[in-house]
Amino acid sequence: ILLREGHTLTGDELRTHCAAIMARHKAPRYVWFLDAPIPRNASGKFLKRALRESLKVEHAG
Repeated sequence: ILLREGHTLTGDELRTHCAAIMARHKAPRYVWFLDAPIPRNASGKFLKRALRESLKVEHAG
């Protein structure tokens, strides 16, 4: 999740909100907050490999 400047949100708040509006099996179990936008290619698609690598580094450190 990439929050707008000046906004705050916790993982628990987000999971509670999702649980209220989604079926239990569709609600996220894990939430990551990002400091930068998700990397994309020239056509606007997510660069999944780059995103995985950044999450590995963040999770390890």
